[in-house]
Amino acid sequence: MIKKDKKGFSLIEILVSLAIASIIVLSITQLIINMVKFNKKSEDRQQTTLVGQQIVEEIKNLDSSNISSSLIKISDDLILNRVENSNEYKGILTDRNNLSKTYDVALTLNYENQGMNKNNEKVNIENAIKFKSEVINEVLIIKDENNNEVAKLSLNTNETPKLIIERRTELNNKGKIDNTLSINLEDEVFIDFSNYNFNGSLDVYIYNYIESEFTVYAQNQITQI
Repeated sequence: MIKKDKKGFSLIEILVSLAIASIIVLSITQLIINMVKFNKKSEDRQQTTLVGQQIVEEIKNLDSSNISSSLIKISDDLILNRVENSNEYKGILTDRNNLSKTYDVALTLNYENQGMNKNNEKVNIENAIKFKSEVINEVLIIKDENNNEVAKLSLNTNETPKLIIERRTELNNKGKIDNTLSINLEDEVFIDFSNYNFNGSLDVYIYNYIESEFTVYAQNQITQI
């Protein structure tokens, strides 16, 4: 009489097999999750790049009326506000197709040492003595490259504010800062009025008390004049 071997799997063998199968399933599941995340990040990156390219094209076609010293209106959906005391503008763009999705937009304006004169000819201002301006409490303040105040005048007046630039062999040491910007023997002077965000005009008078010629460049907002 032949006896059949009825030996089967032990409990330990079954548990080990289940553990191995679980590890394999979890590994595959994690791999799938990582692939989905990677694809999502790739899609977001591509979409962000596309949005960035669209913004660049819109900036290239901007009208000067959309640009001021305090903000840049790129479109009805995107307005960039200037960060105080910097050339950086920031704003948030909301995706029209997905209102819960937003893009942080930052734009930095780098001013080159070149501009255009009245004849539309390029001029180099790299060697010019540079001054910058800012308006605080309706007072226009002119500062030198070391951030020292060299002139200031009130804009809260019934008359058009007047800034005087005078060139002398010897600077007048008046002991006070007023609406006169005195310079010495410099041949070229550059004044940045891009921070002049006060409504109204400004008259600039230039007096040269030295026989040699000198040139004054001014920048109004982001346009060289």
